[in-house]
Amino acid sequence: MSAGEILETMRSLSPAERRDLVAQIWSEFAEDDLLITAAQAEELDRRLAAHEAAPEDVVSWAEIQQANRDRRQ
Repeated sequence: MSAGEILETMRSLSPAERRDLVAQIWSEFAEDDLLITAAQAEELDRRLAAHEAAPEDVVSWAEIQQANRDRRQ
């Protein structure tokens, strides 16, 4: 089965089934398959340090969605 055929089949699944499928696929990757670059690791470390320094400085997903809706109107 080709990647296109798999994607077409996946589109017929419910959102919950698609989430489960993605989780199953993700679990198939070995840790070595998910290597990141030094620059990516540095950026992740920087973001984590920023969050730890000001954990209250966050925006909820609902706020982001509302801001996007407001911009489209």
